[in-house]
Amino acid sequence: MLFKQKSCPTCGQNYDPALQICPHCQSDNEDFKDKHISKGATFVPWHWQLIYVAIGTVGLYIVSFIITLIAALITKDTNILNAIVNYSVYLLLGAIFTPLLIIFAKSIWKTFTKWQTYVFGILIGVGMVLFSMLYTYLISLTGFTAVNDNEQTVENITKNYPILAVIVIGLIGPLCEEATYRLGLFSFCSRVNRIFAYIINGLIFGFIHFNFSNITSPVEWLMLPDYIISGVVLALAYDFFGFGCSYIAHATNNIISVVSTIIFGIVMVH
Repeated sequence: MLFKQKSCPTCGQNYDPALQICPHCQSDNEDFKDKHISKGATFVPWHWQLIYVAIGTVGLYIVSFIITLIAALITKDTNILNAIVNYSVYLLLGAIFTPLLIIFAKSIWKTFTKWQTYVFGILIGVGMVLFSMLYTYLISLTGFTAVNDNEQTVENITKNYPILAVIVIGLIGPLCEEATYRLGLFSFCSRVNRIFAYIINGLIFGFIHFNFSNITSPVEWLMLPDYIISGVVLALAYDFFGFGCSYIAHATNNIISVVSTIIFGIVMVH
């Protein structure tokens, strides 16, 4: 079972069986022959994986609900309200996640020291952008405007608050989501089965970008596969190259989207 401690045959110390090597004596973990375990994914203890998932999902909605109530007392302007909620939520979650990730800095941040992290991360991020552009174009051929409520909200607040958009949407948002859905959800599900982990990760990542209050909208359903595929691609980046790669890929995708929106807004104004 990948939820129980493994006894190292070399040094006799107990450790998480999902780790590639024994953290005490650095000897190889023979269980990595098990097809359920990836050599690239960054693993933390299973209960911490659940904590990351809980913070990024349940915590996200609780914080979002509270901030929305407070923001509604401050302004009735929809754009300002959305900006306050989106930026405040991710700034707060980023402040919560950062010290929790530092606890496992040795295993999490070591992926940032490898050149593959940046090369493959950027390439995957650019590939995601290009795929989304192609997918959006194909959707537009059906006669629908290929922008769902989530994208419309992000686009509006980006145009009004570009600097914050680069910081929050481009850098902090991906950190929170990668900690939640890859370091937490994917890694936890991988302890059961990697294929199961990919399916769950893709579906949940897709539906968190889905507006259930507008569930009858064809656009929401048409854009859902794009998010699901993005979730699977980021899981692949994480699975084979670690947390650093999936974060770089996610951040690259978001930064390109944010900068493109800002540039397009400036061009339209002039």
